[in-house]
Amino acid sequence: MSFLLALFLVSACVLIHYETLRLLNDRVPKVGIVSTRAKVLVALVGALCSHLLQIAVFALAFWLLAANQGLVALSDSPREEHSWFYLLRLIAFLVIIAAVINKNIRRKAA
Repeated sequence: MSFLLALFLVSACVLIHYETLRLLNDRVPKVGIVSTRAKVLVALVGALCSHLLQIAVFALAFWLLAANQGLVALSDSPREEHSWFYLLRLIAFLVIIAAVINKNIRRKAA
């Protein structure tokens, strides 16, 4: 299960990175910046923001999964899937799915 989550998160991050670079490639020339150095700086800041978003996606998902495991360990529930703590795992996956769907909807609308 952890391998599939990691694979999905890496795929989501590659998509975020690709879309950010594509967006920067489309929009930076239209901004009206004359200096090549300024264009490079805008592209670098955009790429940095993309990386920060990717880190946030990983951090949120893994924090929710860690909280789920910690709460299950502290509870007296004999089976993890029968406790309400299992909802944290569901929320972690829903956050990831919602982010991917939102990104695709915004791209189609543009």
